[in-house]
Amino acid sequence: MKNIKNILKKIKLNTKKILIEKFLIKKIKSGKILNIKIGLDPTSPNLHLGHFVLIKKLKQLQDLGHKILFIIGDFTGIIGDPTGKNLTRKSLTKEQIKINAIKCKKQILKIFNPKKIKILFNSEWLKKISILKIIKILSKVTISKMLERKDFNKRYKTGYSISIHEFIYPLIQAYDSVVLKADIEVGGIDQIFNFLIGRELQKVFNQEPQNLITMPILEGSDGKKKMSKTLNNYININDKPGDLYRKIISINDNLIYKYFKLLSTKPINNFIKIQNLNPRKLKFKLATELITYFYNKNIAKKASTLIGNKFLNNLFPINIPKIKLIIKKFIKVPIIYILNKSGLVKNNSQAKDLLKNKKIKINNIFIKKNYKLIFNKIYLIQAGNKNFAIIKLLGP
Repeated sequence: MKNIKNILKKIKLNTKKILIEKFLIKKIKSGKILNIKIGLDPTSPNLHLGHFVLIKKLKQLQDLGHKILFIIGDFTGIIGDPTGKNLTRKSLTKEQIKINAIKCKKQILKIFNPKKIKILFNSEWLKKISILKIIKILSKVTISKMLERKDFNKRYKTGYSISIHEFIYPLIQAYDSVVLKADIEVGGIDQIFNFLIGRELQKVFNQEPQNLITMPILEGSDGKKKMSKTLNNYININDKPGDLYRKIISINDNLIYKYFKLLSTKPINNFIKIQNLNPRKLKFKLATELITYFYNKNIAKKASTLIGNKFLNNLFPINIPKIKLIIKKFIKVPIIYILNKSGLVKNNSQAKDLLKNKKIKINNIFIKKNYKLIFNKIYLIQAGNKNFAIIKLLGP
């Protein structure tokens, strides 16, 4: 067996909290192939970089010879995880969950070796659970215990409603650990309450309670709150290479060091040296690493010139969309009208703002707000740093 200290060092890398370490060491020393559980509710069809923080840890454990049990919560997803929510979460339909679950599974299999991971849907056992067993589970946890949870406690004290099904969610999720006889559960630090309930339920069913490995929360591209689809601050791992590149390059400079530490696919021998690197260079490095990992090296090399990007050496993106516009109500067409019609801007206000700040180019020359285009000509239009179109105007 490998040196226990080296194994533990690898497991602890970048973790937030391990519970309980001495029992984890005991399990490692036993030489047993451990059941490593992770759960994901398919409330979105895509995995994002916040999920990738957990996936990296799972791959480390997999490399140590342990069994990964990846649960897609197609049953719990219908209830909705209340973690971090101030209001009752809107439930998704079975159809939405099913579609999302299928897409999530494809992305998981793209990252992991299919032969070394078991993907399960918790509806397989939860839809068969009897009312008597549900009562047994519910009887083991008190209301006061549930109100120890910060988000529930806050909502209760401030008068926001808490639905009964939200109380049930942590218990149902925890039951997954019982069914799978989980040795270790991996997840974000914000999930620790749910994981602890899993330990309690395992005791009720005469199982050895699981150890917990919790990971830091990755802030979204806004640099403030947890990466989340709801907050629209996420970066999907299946984003197109150009989009993935642009989003990483655009994150806050102060955030890149944490992103690099948690997301880099290569060993970091000295993080102090990394912190002394130029943030912009570090963003390029991370973007290249991740695109290589999710796609390949050749695509990563081209990513900076893919549509939606213009960052290096004044290069234009490739595959610029070509748009033909048939105009009937103008003789000479105002640039603001073209920007809106082509979809290069969201509205007139954005168009005016870009023009005012000299961020609109036609054929690589900055233009003014009163600029007008004529028919039967082709224009290369750039709006801001990332939106391009080749537009041909056709008259009435």
